[in-house]
Amino acid sequence: MSDNRELMKMLSKERDAARIGRTREDFGEMMERLMKEKGYSGTTLSEASCLSDRTIRRMKGDDTYEPTREMVIAVCVGMKLTLDESLDLIHKSAYRLRRDSPVDAVYLEILRHEGEYTVTQWNIALAMMGAKLLGGGR
Repeated sequence: MSDNRELMKMLSKERDAARIGRTREDFGEMMERLMKEKGYSGTTLSEASCLSDRTIRRMKGDDTYEPTREMVIAVCVGMKLTLDESLDLIHKSAYRLRRDSPVDAVYLEILRHEGEYTVTQWNIALAMMGAKLLGGGR
């Protein structure tokens, strides 16, 4: 029993150390890390997120560039991030999703699907609702 407790403590410390390392990342660094982990190049993410290559480059490397909330969500959907990964990336941006906001509730529902649908598919549904489109709206 004490072996299990020691093992749990060790795993908890490893998890916390990894989390602390990730908290030092800025938005662009985290986006670049996730792209590498998920196997996306700028071009493939551009296609998957309906954003231009230039926009992807700016999101990753220009600290003064402020992407829209819809661009950040398009990147999350395009890379098929888990809900936790998406929320972490959004947290690194200038945005927060609030459960009491009707628009944010829709975005949270989109993120809960973790890439099950494409940005284009979501945009069709958003257009039918009269809402802002994700990405560049292509």
